[in-house]
Amino acid sequence: FYPRGLFFENQYQVLSRVLPPPLKVIHRGEDATSMASVVEIEKAFFHYVDPTRAEPVLVRHRDIFHSNWRGVGGTGIYLWSVTGAYLASPLHPEPRKVLLIGYGSGRLLTTLLRLDRAHSIEVAEINRQNFVNSSHLYLDAERALSDPRVSVTVTDGRNFLLLARERKYEVIVVDVGGLSGEGTEFFYTQEFLELCRQRLEPDGIVMTWMGLGQLTARPGWSYQKTMASVFDEVTLWWGTREMSSSGYLWVVGANQPLEVDYAQLEQTWGDLEEFQRQELALAGLEGPEDFASLFATRVADPVPRHLSEARILTDLHPHHPVHGRGKERVDPGSRTAGMNHLLNANRRLPVSGAPARVVQRRQQFLQTLNQRYTGERYE
Repeated sequence: FYPRGLFFENQYQVLSRVLPPPLKVIHRGEDATSMASVVEIEKAFFHYVDPTRAEPVLVRHRDIFHSNWRGVGGTGIYLWSVTGAYLASPLHPEPRKVLLIGYGSGRLLTTLLRLDRAHSIEVAEINRQNFVNSSHLYLDAERALSDPRVSVTVTDGRNFLLLARERKYEVIVVDVGGLSGEGTEFFYTQEFLELCRQRLEPDGIVMTWMGLGQLTARPGWSYQKTMASVFDEVTLWWGTREMSSSGYLWVVGANQPLEVDYAQLEQTWGDLEEFQRQELALAGLEGPEDFASLFATRVADPVPRHLSEARILTDLHPHHPVHGRGKERVDPGSRTAGMNHLLNANRRLPVSGAPARVVQRRQQFLQTLNQRYTGERYE
């Protein structure tokens, strides 16, 4: 038994040493799985789009921290979450049935609902506290969770898939906090991805993600190879066109070749409301061509040496992150090969009917990414 007050005080003291001061505690709560705090960083601001306001507003950053010291959601990934939700629509033209494994900050769910494409969205989340915490992150979480299209199951996402044998989805989004251990490594194995594939419609897609630092290191090569062992086509997409969260890449698996219809992408863009375009503009997306320019590469186009030499991640042999003094060494050659693979401007875009400006916008974006990441340390 750990005294509640003592734990939260210790958590606050530790966070005060690693986050910019001063910190303000917005909410504290606990359940059977975790004790969590929502903290506000009073000197860190970002622009946020409120649908009821004419212009984006400046608000303070807020983050959720659980008793295992992991951050969950928070406003730092606001633009990444928004972009990912909008990206699901062009990658699958009719995402009627969607499954979210991991609720996080709730931003993905809220944005998907605003797109008004999905007929049903199922959410599998193991931690009840995240539903409460998300209401403190500048969104109406209660309204989203009570939407008649939404059903929530408090459970482990993998068990949910095992039991959902009769269900099929157009889109499955896996957002469990990245490949960082503490159980999340079992959401990156061949067996889990096979489960996802079995629950997809024939034209369905699975959207997962990985940070640039891991994606261009040994864990990332292994994960890309694992995805390619399960899905017929695996593509990588940049997180946003702005630099704060561009490096959280979407890894998308499909049972058949992925091809975005540019005419439909234009129609989707034309149907957006003004506040939605403002939100996307903050993420560096100012037109349908910018969505297409987020494409990075196909995993097997061509196969880099580091990918061919990587091992497949399985339940018996998942990725085991190394922390502390024994932290896994970074292979500079792997980083270079990974960045070259992602920043190659000669990839064929999986977009039919794309005008020349799509290629131009992608080349401009790749130049910006190259300036941002080449020679720098990226996580």
